[in-house]
Amino acid sequence: EETAALVRRVVSNSERPVVIDADGVNAFAGKPDGLAGTAPEIIMTPHVFELSRLTGMAADDIEADRVGQGLCAWDAARLGVYLHGLAGDLGAEAMGPHSLVAGDLIDYLPAAFLRTGEGRITP
Repeated sequence: EETAALVRRVVSNSERPVVIDADGVNAFAGKPDGLAGTAPEIIMTPHVFELSRLTGMAADDIEADRVGQGLCAWDAARLGVYLHGLAGDLGAEAMGPHSLVAGDLIDYLPAAFLRTGEGRITP
């Protein structure tokens, strides 16, 4: 509980975007209101069962919402991997392979999406 309290304090006092995964999500389980009015942007990357504990939604409902973009789960996962790799390639071309770090990829995702077909993803 001490660690969970620390996580909640850090998130609520952050002036920068925060990424919350696994144990960070667990810190808010049963206390989802603790996310309101917190960091300017919160990006949560839990797997479906972790998110289920936080939202109280059934895992199947969460999964259906994630895949509700018109793609089956397999195609959505493949597309995610492809876009991640393409963003890395574009970043390496622009910055050089030795200068690129994981955090740089977000800057190249829009271009990666555009290369997949005018920014539209179709099944």
